[in-house]
Amino acid sequence: MEKNIKLLIITHCFPANRDEMVGNFLYDFSKYFRKEGGSVTIFTPKMDSKYDYDYIKKSVDDIVLFSWKGGTKRLAEMDKKSINDLFKIISLFRSGNRELKSLLQERKFDYILSPWAIPNGYYASSVNKKLKIPYAIWALGSDINNYSKNPFLNILIKKGYKYCDYSFANSIGLCKTVLDKYKKFTDILTTNREIPSQNIEYREEEKIKLIFIGRLEKVKGADILIDAVHLSGKSSKINVTIFGDGSERETLEQKISSYGLSGSVSIEGFQNAQTVANKLKESDYLVISSRSEGMPVVFWEAMQTETPVISTNVGDIKHYCDLYNVGRTVEVDPKKLSDLISFIVEFRHLRKVLSKNCKKIAKLISIKSSAKKFYNFVEKRVQK
Repeated sequence: MEKNIKLLIITHCFPANRDEMVGNFLYDFSKYFRKEGGSVTIFTPKMDSKYDYDYIKKSVDDIVLFSWKGGTKRLAEMDKKSINDLFKIISLFRSGNRELKSLLQERKFDYILSPWAIPNGYYASSVNKKLKIPYAIWALGSDINNYSKNPFLNILIKKGYKYCDYSFANSIGLCKTVLDKYKKFTDILTTNREIPSQNIEYREEEKIKLIFIGRLEKVKGADILIDAVHLSGKSSKINVTIFGDGSERETLEQKISSYGLSGSVSIEGFQNAQTVANKLKESDYLVISSRSEGMPVVFWEAMQTETPVISTNVGDIKHYCDLYNVGRTVEVDPKKLSDLISFIVEFRHLRKVLSKNCKKIAKLISIKSSAKKFYNFVEKRVQK
């Protein structure tokens, strides 16, 4: 069989340019899938972003943007209680469904991959009954852990799993959750992406340098980190950089001010990939203080820069920290995270021990290996 598998990736998150962080693992995944011999088309909603098509075409063969009533905010950023955002969500589902049907009537694909069970698994299930194109769902945490709590969205998630050909998830815990909730055997497919090479080296400084990278939403727990720094009583020995933005930003900035932490904690918004890579490299630890996770992409990014992790015990983080000795975890509690921060401030030599192990895990688990695994899977599927 000639190696020319035509893959359609349905996703509501794909980077419009090299500086966007949303869905950036799919950029590298698509690039490596093509290197295996396949072709990749991205189907995604049009956002109010500056699209760099030269950059995009280095990863995929084609990108199809569909119009809808939104564009300024991603699904995860929308307020589900806002009438205005609710209309945009309805438009996202309806327009995506309609435009996908139109696309598949014009062009043929061998297989469909739907990262995030909602809305993308729903899109694929809606066209499957008539067009019979096999599809796999790739659960990534937020879709199952958060949206499944909404009765209406959970119905759509169930529909996606009912008709899907196969199921993947980006963490061990999420594989178990999908099996338990939707009775679908699920294989692991990690979402780590490649980050730019760093033009700096790590240097130990007087203050310990912590970095948080993520959306400023309740589930990501930036407030837990800020509370922990305050409770530690060691803010004069700590420098915390927060890369990210979201609906909680103003509240977090007020908390920083009220605690008198303005000299120790800074929120700097979303940053480009090179800035993130450099900051990770020069930091002592990446902090993941989430209330819920599958397996965050930023964990794998930290491994590539040899930066250890301190984290709340969510998703698979404790599994990898313990197995490879690349970090420490505590329960989701500001006081316990505070105690861990106090510990790493006093025992600076721990960083050197943990850092040595980070590069090893980065070589073992990569987005390149995920793309190769999925290509081999699809090749066998379409040969049936």
